[in-house]
Amino acid sequence: MRVNDWPMVVCPFPVASNDDTEKAEPAGNWLRGLRLQRDLTRRQLAQAIGIDRYETIVGVEAGNCRIPPELYDAWANALGFSRRVFVLKLLGLYRNAPAVVPTKPPKLFTMAFLQLRM
Repeated sequence: MRVNDWPMVVCPFPVASNDDTEKAEPAGNWLRGLRLQRDLTRRQLAQAIGIDRYETIVGVEAGNCRIPPELYDAWANALGFSRRVFVLKLLGLYRNAPAVVPTKPPKLFTMAFLQLRM
């Protein structure tokens, strides 16, 4: 799935089961708190991130969806964090939830892998 396809999908990276939802809820609560501190509606946050469906924000905050790694920068910028601080905190909250497996490896990973093989 490409980033451009995500606006058409409400939850591009759902958690695997109800048990996993409970594990993702702390991250959702943290993200909801950050959004409210910045006085943003879900629609405004979705627009700042670059997605068309505010329902995706609802899913992330409820613990039903996880933020795809390709959108970490957009979320960090929208919520006023550096990427590093945002990702470290987020992954700490997601640590017990199942890993997000992108459909394609990130371009940087692919390039590094190809360089190692040469």
